[in-house]
Amino acid sequence: MNARAVHWLFVFMVSTLFACAYYPALSVPFYLDDFESIVNNPIINTLDWNLLHRYFPMRELGYFSFALNQAIWGESIIAFHAVNLVLHALVGVALGFLSRDLMLCAGKSRQDALRVGLIAAGIFLLLPLNTQAVTYVVQRLAVMAALFYLLGLWAYLRARQASTLQGIVGYGLLVIAAFVAGMLTKQNIITLPAAVLLLEVALLNSRLKVVVKPLLVLALVTLIFLVIVPSEGRLETLDSALRLDSELPRVDYFGHQLVVMWLYIYKFFVPHPLLLEYSVSPYSWGDYQVWLAALGHMSVLAIVWQMLNRAPLVACLILLYYLAHSVESMLVVLPDLAFEHRSYLPNAFLVTLLSVGLMKLFQLKARVAVILILLIFTSASYFTYARNVLWTKPVAFYRHELTYTADNSRTYGALGALYARRDNMAQAQKWLRIAIKVGADTGHLQAATIISYMNALYENGNAERAKHVGVMALKAVTRNKDKAAILANIARIYINDGRCDFAMGMLERAQRLDKTNALTISLKEGCSDGHINTGSVNSQ
Repeated sequence: MNARAVHWLFVFMVSTLFACAYYPALSVPFYLDDFESIVNNPIINTLDWNLLHRYFPMRELGYFSFALNQAIWGESIIAFHAVNLVLHALVGVALGFLSRDLMLCAGKSRQDALRVGLIAAGIFLLLPLNTQAVTYVVQRLAVMAALFYLLGLWAYLRARQASTLQGIVGYGLLVIAAFVAGMLTKQNIITLPAAVLLLEVALLNSRLKVVVKPLLVLALVTLIFLVIVPSEGRLETLDSALRLDSELPRVDYFGHQLVVMWLYIYKFFVPHPLLLEYSVSPYSWGDYQVWLAALGHMSVLAIVWQMLNRAPLVACLILLYYLAHSVESMLVVLPDLAFEHRSYLPNAFLVTLLSVGLMKLFQLKARVAVILILLIFTSASYFTYARNVLWTKPVAFYRHELTYTADNSRTYGALGALYARRDNMAQAQKWLRIAIKVGADTGHLQAATIISYMNALYENGNAERAKHVGVMALKAVTRNKDKAAILANIARIYINDGRCDFAMGMLERAQRLDKTNALTISLKEGCSDGHINTGSVNSQ
């Protein structure tokens, strides 16, 4: 069998495994943030770009895709998942082309480059660690951002290798278009220019090399400074811009993420157990795990620095992995400390690194390499399939989560909200009370849990108790976004009692706290127009 036939057979095998592994995902219901961002979000009922830009700045393209989904196929969950799967497939293809061209830039043969591209695309498509980004509908933004990032890097390499002005301009425009699209999807794309500079230094033998190296060192020093600088004083505004509804000190967040990055790497190779969310208790610099993690990362970076001349492709891929993690694991302080979807883009570079290693093994021991590749593909397919099957069973899914993270208030709350949507109010209130207790004990009380409990009480005819819980919760939560969500839900109860006049004051305050709150927007418009639709809201 000739090489071309082998390659097409490989593509057929990967496509079949991909279809089998992700087929269950088509019937996965909405989870957690899906309700706030999609199901109960009135903004995505319109294709008005200006409105999307107003309420979802720097993410309007992602939310436009949700709105387009809704406009064409309505609330069909299959359609939402189908689009996610198509986007994931496109990311795999983009990674295949990028991996191939990276190999060519490193001076490898076209045959080896093509093989690495095929292997990288296949592993990435089947990687169990990617399931959260693909199967959890709202994480489409992570998939889209990765697509634009990889497409931008590939187009840049093509522009640098183009021999005609038409090619240079065409691919150059594609780089710009990918960057702009990424900026309208998710903040991760901001490191794309730095990734381009890294390619210049490591692989392209640019004349800018002498200038770029000091610039990269300066950028690293600046990054470290931004991470460790106290939030008070002259840089308070900058610190505020680089955090999202979190009061955790920047230096502690950075220390925690040093540990979490090793967790992502471990889960890349050992995908069990995979969880929607890991422990909510942050590590601090008083914990030895942070110092061990920091030492490990510094050792890796020291080795990479030495490898830049001897093994530039390997060094480049490792640095690209760190760079892809830098936004959510260093620069921007996020309230949620560890989510697998944040590793989706970085996984692309780790997959390429693994594929380069497998290609090296193939050159030395072809039969061993083929067996290992087949083993990786089949095992990855199995774990991805099993993970997607678990996603289809929400009760089993949440109970699986609680087996490993018994201190996670959000998961208890999500389980309670699930029972509420199934009209099992006894179970709903049971699990929501546990969620509130765990959240209060751990200091991670979730607004969504409070809202679900309020709704369960209201549905049971205890409106006054529901309002009282909301008022008391306003004293317990600290994030403006949480306060706004609770205020809007209290207002909803008053509106149901015909007290639009009284509710409007709460809605005005809620909108000042969080202008993107979907329930606030809907209720204000309803009160103004006299057409109220305040159906039960469960944001979990």
